[in-house]
Amino acid sequence: MRRHTRRQRLGMALFAAGFLATQVYFVVVSGWVTTVLSLAVVTALVGGYHLMGGKS
Repeated sequence: MRRHTRRQRLGMALFAAGFLATQVYFVVVSGWVTTVLSLAVVTALVGGYHLMGGKS
């Protein structure tokens, strides 16, 4: 067995953890952007409807 197999394994674990964190980060960010965009669209639709005199 070579001397730095543990270090290599640690590096691989760190790399995998960083890769997973990046994936999760992108999913969270894209989900956040989608939520904000849909909220903005709903707000614009409701606001425009009220401004057009649709308020009962």
